[in-house]
Amino acid sequence: MTENFLWGKARIFSFALLLIGGIIVGGWMTRRLLVLHPDTDDQQLAEDSSTPENKGDSSTDSDHDVILVTMRRNYFQQCQGIQTYAENYRFYPLTEALFIGSVTFIAIFLTSYFIFYHALEAQKDEIREGLVRAAQAMTTTIDPQLHRTFIHKEQEETKAYQNAIKPFAQILALNKQIKFIYTVILKNDKIYFILDPTPKGDADGDGVEDSVDIMQEYDDPSGLLGEALRTQSTIVTKEPYIDQWGTFFGAYVPFYDDNGSFVGILGMDITADNYFKRLMPIKRATIRAIVAGFFITFVIGSLVWFTRNFSSIVNHNRLSLIKELKQHKHNSCSIL
Repeated sequence: MTENFLWGKARIFSFALLLIGGIIVGGWMTRRLLVLHPDTDDQQLAEDSSTPENKGDSSTDSDHDVILVTMRRNYFQQCQGIQTYAENYRFYPLTEALFIGSVTFIAIFLTSYFIFYHALEAQKDEIREGLVRAAQAMTTTIDPQLHRTFIHKEQEETKAYQNAIKPFAQILALNKQIKFIYTVILKNDKIYFILDPTPKGDADGDGVEDSVDIMQEYDDPSGLLGEALRTQSTIVTKEPYIDQWGTFFGAYVPFYDDNGSFVGILGMDITADNYFKRLMPIKRATIRAIVAGFFITFVIGSLVWFTRNFSSIVNHNRLSLIKELKQHKHNSCSIL
């Protein structure tokens, strides 16, 4: 569900970015349309039209002269109205396409990474919180008074011990994501195991016995486990830790007797492989979003290159037409 959600968000963002990019490019090109200004020839004609020579002989009263002056004035005004100046724009289709494409891809990449980072942190928090909740629920199955009586390895075969670890074994059988459930105590500043439902043997083939005995010392504990025992507080690891059984993420929850006295810590571990496997959907969704962003960037860059290259051709033809128009204007207006 998380993967589909992120993929949908990435697609919506990509299409929105494509639309915005199209609007920006379209507005930019529209702004750079042909801008015509009267050139010096127009100004010269305007000055010439104000001279007595071009106004005609005002002293004559003949109808022929009046008509001639009127026609010349009208023709001059039409000739003056022909504007022959156009700005010569510079076009760099490939450079502009690469620039806009790069900016678009960087925006998509940064947005995808932002979504990936926060989604990953949210998923990590959810895994850790779920681990703590499960561990807290398991502490309710522990009999604190009975727990204090387990002090020898020989007690592992007793019915009391088997009943004590039975809820732990049931959880391990139902939830394959949990690798170990156990309890530990702190004695003489050393950590010792008490309850452990793990079957005897080396099921994972790593050359290390999977189970531990009652009062077996924990030789290489996580630093956070020792902190949880000393502070009698709930702690969950944020980074994987390594011990003789492998690499794990763990949650450590204290449990107490009926008088509120601290008894020990319940530990619940999941393997690092399982942890990272649960994060993979987010990573896959992010990779898909970035790949899609690359193709969208390619399309945008291609469109920019095509439109700017086409505009360059149009601009060249426009300048040629303006040049011809200017020559025609010069020839036509010279009779005035």
